[in-house]
Amino acid sequence: MYTDQTREQLEKEGYIAIYWHIEDVKEVRPDLSDEQCRELLEHCKDNHDATIGINWDVISTHAQDLFPKPEEAGV
Repeated sequence: MYTDQTREQLEKEGYIAIYWHIEDVKEVRPDLSDEQCRELLEHCKDNHDATIGINWDVISTHAQDLFPKPEEAGV
């Protein structure tokens, strides 16, 4: 977890950071486990389009790709 001190140091060096938490993912997909949420956030970080970034739609799309809901997967 990033601390305020870490954030301040990054800002001094010219960086900004936007943080997403597993609880944010659960707002979109409450059915996912904490581990699945972590996996999803990691996937979003590694595969996002830099012109779009990470947002609610990106999280939702990646969630459906990684963990399709049974009714939407044809089950």
